[in-house]
Amino acid sequence: MQDTRDTVSTPAAKAIMRKWRQYYRRAEWAHLGAQPGGRQRQLRRVLGRPIRAALLAYEHTRDPLAAHVARRGPSRPRQFLHLWWLRMRHGLEPFAYYRLRLYEPEMRRRAHGVVREHEMGRIMRRLSAADPLRGRSLLSDKMRTLAWCAEHGLPTAGALVTVQDGEVVNGSADGWPDTDLFSKLTRAYGGTGARRWTRVASGQWLASEGDGGPVDRDGLLAALRQQSCETGQPVLLQRALENHPDVAALTNGALATVRVVTLRALSGAISLFSATYRMPTGGAVIDAFSHGGMAAPVDTETGQLGPAGTLRMAATGVAADTHPDTGARITGVRLPDWDAVVALVLRAHAVVPGLVPLIGWDVALTADGPVLIEGNVPPSSALMQVPRRRPLGETPVVATILEYLDALP
Repeated sequence: MQDTRDTVSTPAAKAIMRKWRQYYRRAEWAHLGAQPGGRQRQLRRVLGRPIRAALLAYEHTRDPLAAHVARRGPSRPRQFLHLWWLRMRHGLEPFAYYRLRLYEPEMRRRAHGVVREHEMGRIMRRLSAADPLRGRSLLSDKMRTLAWCAEHGLPTAGALVTVQDGEVVNGSADGWPDTDLFSKLTRAYGGTGARRWTRVASGQWLASEGDGGPVDRDGLLAALRQQSCETGQPVLLQRALENHPDVAALTNGALATVRVVTLRALSGAISLFSATYRMPTGGAVIDAFSHGGMAAPVDTETGQLGPAGTLRMAATGVAADTHPDTGARITGVRLPDWDAVVALVLRAHAVVPGLVPLIGWDVALTADGPVLIEGNVPPSSALMQVPRRRPLGETPVVATILEYLDALP
């Protein structure tokens, strides 16, 4: 399976992105129209945009990161001009400027192709609204995803118990394995609210968050009940998965996952777009790139890792060949069972119904083979663009989604 390296020419990419942003503006305008006074507020924001862009640019050029960039690149005043222009011309936020190093002339010439998280989210919601089969909603709830995996024979972590509004609604408090456990909110994004429950003695667990001591099964359930009431979301408890021995040293001990993005053409043909291995660091119990985790690009043909970095490292042009906690080498490592990972995500996307062209699958690599954790629609634009420093407008992703939009009635 080859990496999707087809490069859209600059003139074609500019035309594609003009069309993309037209769709985005229409979707945004329709969304605002459904809110009382939404369009009036938007018009006021447009009129005040030059001033707000200047204030935002000034704020970010005061950051120590801007000083670091100035030592080997454009001065702070020039960064200010870049930030203001990119905001006015392409709507790009300052963090895109630094993470993708658009302060470098070559990358700045490619800025038209950068896709913002908000753009991707709004456009994918437009597709979802027109989708009679509601494919996206299937993957937006972790409990529904688990049931769907079981229905189609896709390996997943399963569930021990689900707590909603303070009550156990699925599973049982009996028969839990005497191992580490993991809990998460079923509709959260980026690992928000996730906890690892470390087994410290038989029938005793210590939460990764909080100042309390070990709890027994009743105490753990009480914590889940409280969390479900406070967040208004169901909480799912699972057995904590362990990393495959071949990559165990590439983490701080928490579970790492590979984010594999698949792309389905309007014709139905499914291809592998990109893969990124995410590694938790420090005291984190999740590997989310947006929460400080490290990410290394994966060669989708071989499963081999490239140099890794965090979002902060990406902004400064620094990459790491080794894991900061263990010292284990990252660059050049081949992920185990790679062919099985590829087969799993392609099979999974094939049975997702409806208008879902792009899915980011989180797959855990375990000694028993790859395990599907969840599917993300849309997947993070930052994770697709930053590790490879490649704007999505230069890839088949935007053009494929536009095919779906063009086909809508």
